[in-house]
Amino acid sequence: MIRVDGRTSYHSAGVTSNTVNSTPGLSGEVSSALQSLPIIQQSLQDIQHRLNGLEELCSELQGVKESLREDLWGTDGLEQKIEYVAQQAEDTVQNVETIHKENKNLRREVDLLKAIVIKLDRKVSEQDREIIDLKSRSMRDNILIHRFKESSKENLMLDIPSAIKKVYGVDLKFVRIHRIGPPRRGPVPPTIVGKLEHHDKKEEILQIQRDFSRSSKETPNKEKKLRTIPGSPNGGEETSV
Repeated sequence: MIRVDGRTSYHSAGVTSNTVNSTPGLSGEVSSALQSLPIIQQSLQDIQHRLNGLEELCSELQGVKESLREDLWGTDGLEQKIEYVAQQAEDTVQNVETIHKENKNLRREVDLLKAIVIKLDRKVSEQDREIIDLKSRSMRDNILIHRFKESSKENLMLDIPSAIKKVYGVDLKFVRIHRIGPPRRGPVPPTIVGKLEHHDKKEEILQIQRDFSRSSKETPNKEKKLRTIPGSPNGGEETSV
């Protein structure tokens, strides 16, 4: 049987020989693979660590993303802050415009007040001129009498015309006459001011005084005698008109 099937047996023997011969190579590969397994496992662990790190980084990035989103779009985010700043800017612009309008109104009011003040100043100037004119006209009819003795029972409307008649020989009447200021204690009584009925009498008296002044250079006692009004202080001291 071996002979008949010698070729086959030979072939089978050859296969068996090849199988036996290939076993040592496979074992080496397995051995090498087994030896490399820790390295592969370590590499896989390293890769896993890296993946874990990447996951943590992704988680952190996600947190940053959410934080930025909250900052941008949250209830107190950047958008709201920008809107608030924009609103404040708009309000500021409106306030500035309002202030400009008020400033224009104030300027118009100031210009109006200036015009009123100028008008009032002119009116006051006119009134001052009128007052000066009235004073000059009033003083034209008034005379001042100094150092006339003061008495509690005096009647200036009668006493002064009588005294002037005796000193100057001039008849005159007053519209009103009074002393300036309250009664005084002392040698100098308050001055008397009187408004004449006829202002030409004042000029007549002043002319007599000028004549007395010229004649006093020749007869000084005459002027004093003529200008002494009875009732003046110190028993006849000079009383000027």
